[in-house]
Amino acid sequence: MALVRHLYRKEFSRQDIINLFRFIDWLMYLPEKEEHLFWQELSAFEEERKTPYITSVEKMGYKRGMEEGVQRGIEQGTRKGEALMLARLIARKFGMETDDVLPLIQPLNSDELTELSDIFLDFESRDAFSAWLRKRTEGKTRE
Repeated sequence: MALVRHLYRKEFSRQDIINLFRFIDWLMYLPEKEEHLFWQELSAFEEERKTPYITSVEKMGYKRGMEEGVQRGIEQGTRKGEALMLARLIARKFGMETDDVLPLIQPLNSDELTELSDIFLDFESRDAFSAWLRKRTEGKTRE
């Protein structure tokens, strides 16, 4: 058990430790009673830890994933805010309800929303807006 604890402290994975003990089992025989006691103690030790082992590479990947997730969340939140604001402005310009416009522009990506924000005042009619929108949303599914 001292070896197991040391290996965990040195950040060996559970599978690496098991593989090492398979090798040790091949080299030497542990009487059945001692083997049973060892596995009981090992189970208790792992239960105490309650946290699965994570390698430093996994930690870096996890951290990077969290950072990317936060960034995506910010971008999605910004995109939703942009879409809502544009929907309000377009609805007001063409005498529509925001709730009717928002689903129409939600399939647009950030670049298309930016383009729309730059040109929506130039649309002289609801039909011109609808034509522009159709060109950009054909084949896209609404989210």
